[in-house]
Amino acid sequence: MCTALIAYRSIAGFEWVVAHNRDELYGRAAVPAEFWSDHPEILAGRDLESGGTWLGVSRSARVGLVTNFRMETAPPDQRLSRGSLVPDFLTGGHGCGTHGRRVHVRRELFRPFSAVFVDAECCLFVSSESEDVQEVTPGFHGLSNHLINTPWPKVTRGVAALRSLGERFGDSQDTDALVESLLQQLRDERSSAVAVPPRQSCDAEAHQEGGTVAGPVVRPDPRESIFVRTADYGTRASTVICLGSNGVVRFAEQCWDASGAHLSRRDFQWDSRIHSDSANPCSL
Repeated sequence: MCTALIAYRSIAGFEWVVAHNRDELYGRAAVPAEFWSDHPEILAGRDLESGGTWLGVSRSARVGLVTNFRMETAPPDQRLSRGSLVPDFLTGGHGCGTHGRRVHVRRELFRPFSAVFVDAECCLFVSSESEDVQEVTPGFHGLSNHLINTPWPKVTRGVAALRSLGERFGDSQDTDALVESLLQQLRDERSSAVAVPPRQSCDAEAHQEGGTVAGPVVRPDPRESIFVRTADYGTRASTVICLGSNGVVRFAEQCWDASGAHLSRRDFQWDSRIHSDSANPCSL
């Protein structure tokens, strides 16, 4: 149940800010964020089962993210991995609007997804479960495993926190302080126990629960907790990416183990205005 918080042209001194938690099975192989050897313009973590990613940014400051769409029944296994949607955008020659429309036309080929793509021209939301693409307007937005700004408790609480931090740090344009505060916010584990009715789940949640749930069980509602921690599944990476009005990209990723303890920290910074294939962003 991933969480993405997006400030699009709404914080003074920043074009956009993305704060993101990747929730996944602890046993699913992945590598932390790095510049890809086969696509050096991409900075992203990588899923080693599908070869795709959940969140990434290009040297030229394109950013894309994708989440699975929570379904009541499992999708056909033969559908394409949604993890390819982000690298295809980051390496493609099409702008955000064209790419988003092309993805939407082909949406039934992929496992259920919701995605956000951002470039210098626009911010676009695309979902396999929506009737059309949606232009994301300047403001504060949230996405989990449904449509953008679906008012799940974790989404509304996260967006409110992002707005508050934006108001606090926007005027000072203290990027480091904003990044650290957002990483702290992504550790929010507040939740409440609810009775979950029997249902057939999908994707990581189905693997976690063995597919069919036999009867009502009481468990934390995954729609409420921003930082998820269970026996087999939880938040494995927290990432904040900012593009300043000065063209500087700031990237920070914190990886976690199954106990919620720190595993690794990755920091990068570069000026997207002088992007070239031979540019070498600074690893901080």
